[in-house]
Amino acid sequence: MRVEHPNAGEGDGVAPAQVDVDGDNTPVGEEGTFEIPDDATGWLRRFAERHGVDPDDVVREEDGPPDAGGADAPDPSDHPVADLRDILNDIDDVDVLETVLERERDGKDRETGVEAIESRINAVQED
Repeated sequence: MRVEHPNAGEGDGVAPAQVDVDGDNTPVGEEGTFEIPDDATGWLRRFAERHGVDPDDVVREEDGPPDAGGADAPDPSDHPVADLRDILNDIDDVDVLETVLERERDGKDRETGVEAIESRINAVQED
């Protein structure tokens, strides 16, 4: 993804010639932007924190397709497992289901919730 250095653009700040992205010296272009791997979200969060900005404010362009789960994936912790099963039956996209599974594991991590999501993923993959 393409990131703009907070010191670039208007104002007195000047972006550095390069930044250290997880041990790799990455050149910063004249416009103050540089490329980081799409999976470097932890680095991006720390970088933004260090500069007192929100990570979303420095991302200029994302490479590749948007996050497959994203906004289409319901938050399983908002629903009892019985309701979650009904919601899952309306989802036929494995990427969205995997995002729901990740959210369940990161959230309440209910055994029955995880089983319901995994079962739906298997059913969709079999079709």
